Amino acid sequence: MVMIPTTDRHDLPKEGWHNAKIVDVYEYSQWEDGNGKQIKDADIDGYSGPKSYRKKLKIVFEVDELGESGLKIQVKSKPFNHTLKPGSSLRPFIDMIDDKILQKNENFTEHLILGKLVKIKLDHYKATTGIVYPNIKQIVEAEPKVTEDDIPTFDRG
Repeated sequence: MVMIPTTDRHDLPKEGWHNAKIVDVYEYSQWEDGNGKQIKDADIDGYSGPKSYRKKLKIVFEVDELGESGLKIQVKSKPFNHTLKPGSSLRPFIDMIDDKILQKNENFTEHLILGKLVKIKLDHYKATTGIVYPNIKQIVEAEPKVTEDDIPTFDRG
């Protein structure tokens, strides 16, 4: 099914906790100034300050709330630099999704998180343009894993 929005609006899920599924991880590149702010393609030729070309990625979550179209609303993470070095902002975000992914795997690929069920806490962020966006504040496991060691033994006395 092809569905292309005819307006520049986006569905805004309510603030609070949502059941969610990770449905996409997409990569892109952009020019940034010395402070890490994006330089638009139209402005790049006239830009004279320090600049660098950065690989970025966003993680897309599908929440349990339906939009005006009747489809589940998708929420994108903030953009992350394409690095997992200590101190990167992507590393703690992946750890919120599953704190064992980076410990168990030599390389991170999107296949390690695609389809993963989580709960995300959203609040609303109002940009300087006046547009309100959902902001992912916290991520936890959808269903906490319980092992036999977590269940106390029953002592009949």
